[in-house]
Amino acid sequence: MMSRWVSLRSLILTLCLPQTACWLGYLVMSPTGMSVLPIILTVGTSAAVSALPPPIALKVVSELTLPVDASAFGVALARGVGGEIFILVNNPPRILRWASEGAPVDDTGGSPGTFQSPTDISVVSGDELLVADPWQPEMARFTRRLQGKPPISPDVGAERFEPVSAAAGRDGSLYILNRADGDIWRLSQGGNSVPLRWSSGSGGVFRNPSRIRFAFQTEKLIIIDGRRVIISDPLTGDKRLITLPFPDPAGVALTPEELWAAGSEIACYDSAFGQLLFRLPHDSLGAMGVGAVADILPEGNTALWALITFPPSLLKLQIIRDGTDVTE
Repeated sequence: MMSRWVSLRSLILTLCLPQTACWLGYLVMSPTGMSVLPIILTVGTSAAVSALPPPIALKVVSELTLPVDASAFGVALARGVGGEIFILVNNPPRILRWASEGAPVDDTGGSPGTFQSPTDISVVSGDELLVADPWQPEMARFTRRLQGKPPISPDVGAERFEPVSAAAGRDGSLYILNRADGDIWRLSQGGNSVPLRWSSGSGGVFRNPSRIRFAFQTEKLIIIDGRRVIISDPLTGDKRLITLPFPDPAGVALTPEELWAAGSEIACYDSAFGQLLFRLPHDSLGAMGVGAVADILPEGNTALWALITFPPSLLKLQIIRDGTDVTE
């Protein structure tokens, strides 16, 4: 943990976006307990285009050290219906369940043959977990208590089934990104599977899709596609493209007001207009000993949970917004 403490003297980095306002971030010491990291990260931001004040900084307020092997790395996050956070790690593969702050971390331990190299985890049907692994011909399934259930393997026609990512819609449909054809398949509750035909081979918009999420508050499907994020209405097919300022996004989260993306950097956009509001560059992540973020989960409009790739840990980042006291 000591590697992520930064000197109070480091009043670093004013980052100015072209033709936008500039904000100065401060590094301050937090007076609270030993698990709290004393950092407010510096940012640059543009003019706000929504009623929500734009972010001006991220403050690391806590860190959860994960009980995993030294060689493990973080892969993905998912939130359960009870508010618990599920954490997927690899090398070796396993699922962790964290019920709440201060609670112990439960662990599947992984089952031989269940995973090979999993790439995503998602919560479906209220109390089930699905794990995507493109090296397995089916998706492993678990209960919220991490008990194994029969896997699923939808019919994708003549194409091989190589699931990379999955997300459940509000109507119970399951959207699965299939590596074999580069398309998203919609699996209905009745078991019927239909491709959305968004792959480049079908003349669609996809270039290199890697992860999908469904935002229940906005009824939108979010796809990481290369360095772009696609926000789509899965029923009408309407799509908006947002190009990110960094080349390797791994995690994405959408709220009614904002789109957050993370990887070697963290960026925030206005979700309605796609305007860049906030950017935390790679150098600032490196200053706290973080090489990259594997995935993120929003906590309303006040915080983000960030899964660090290596060594894997879970950080809670308070979102400091314009007009708030950055020393509180």
